[in-house]
Amino acid sequence: FVCHDGKNGDWVLQIPFFPPFQTMDDFTEEKVRGMIWAGLGIHPTNDNIASTINSNDEYRFDILSLRPWTMSSLVAQKYVNDSNTVVLAGDAAHAFPPAGGFG
Repeated sequence: FVCHDGKNGDWVLQIPFFPPFQTMDDFTEEKVRGMIWAGLGIHPTNDNIASTINSNDEYRFDILSLRPWTMSSLVAQKYVNDSNTVVLAGDAAHAFPPAGGFG
């Protein structure tokens, strides 16, 4: 879970997706909601928890989108242009997956 906006309660969750073994049909909103609860250590199959979740807005959440994403990374092949007037450095020299990129 990565917090994008704590004030508004916006979070992002990346769940491993392994095509060709899985398709987006394996990630229905209901299944993903169960994965989120499991990740939080909550098991809503317990009748007491399920009724609390269904009757208490504190436990409700919206899933805004479900999309596949393939992890990849790129590193520049050159760091200086041919005329030696521009240097590529820092974050401009690479592109990495957003998970774990904290700085």
